[in-house]
Amino acid sequence: MNNMRKSCCWVGVGATILLPACTSTGRNDGVTVQNGDAAARRLASRAEQLWTARVAEDWKSAFEYYEPETRAQLVREDFEKWSQENQPFRIHSYRVGLVDVDGDSGWVQIDYRTTLRRFPNIPERDAVMWQKWRQTSGEWYPIPEAELASYPEPPAIRDRSDEQALRARFEDSWKGRSVSDWHAVYQFVDPDDRDDVTEAMFSESEGLFRYLKRDVRWIEAIDGFGRVCVVYTHSVTDPQMQKLPARDLMIIEKWMKSPSDGQWYRNLK
Repeated sequence: MNNMRKSCCWVGVGATILLPACTSTGRNDGVTVQNGDAAARRLASRAEQLWTARVAEDWKSAFEYYEPETRAQLVREDFEKWSQENQPFRIHSYRVGLVDVDGDSGWVQIDYRTTLRRFPNIPERDAVMWQKWRQTSGEWYPIPEAELASYPEPPAIRDRSDEQALRARFEDSWKGRSVSDWHAVYQFVDPDDRDDVTEAMFSESEGLFRYLKRDVRWIEAIDGFGRVCVVYTHSVTDPQMQKLPARDLMIIEKWMKSPSDGQWYRNLK
């Protein structure tokens, strides 16, 4: 694989949970399309094609599930050779379960049976994962592993009511951030974090920038923990750097729901 400019680890594996070994039918009769639209059905079909290729170790077909821009930087023959020799898992059977789509983001629940290629004597294990996909130029592709953290978990496991409350708290914090009122913004910091991050420390750090706009990309809440993916347009406050243009910065803020008062707070740790 020396001629390849990118790693050929299997694309977009997502979160995986190993379960005790049990009987697997290998059939795909459990597909449930959550929102019933055509995009979700196309995604279900794409996922089945990819996983069928994985079971057959048809690396020529699997190669097509890299996005065009990535494929252009890879050598197909090197990918096939590397996969035949180095793919860490062998997939023996699979079943596509729940499929959900939100705009150009998609999630596919996969139950599959696997073994480790290097340890063939270890018994087969059943695993469950949510594979994250995105739609690019009208086609669905698994999200590369390096980008998985930038996408939310599937709606099926998220708490929409908590997400609404978290959005309201974020917007309240933005009111203070937009006018550089760091005392007000500090009130949204988790009280358990305030011993390590004092208000003076927080204000000094945040005060390096002037926040002009925000664009919330997505909000996720699961079991009292939340993430807010937001793009801030900001400029620096240093007088010597006033001529620098404003820049966009995408960050994923971590929040948590306090068990004591039920409010959402920024989790700085």
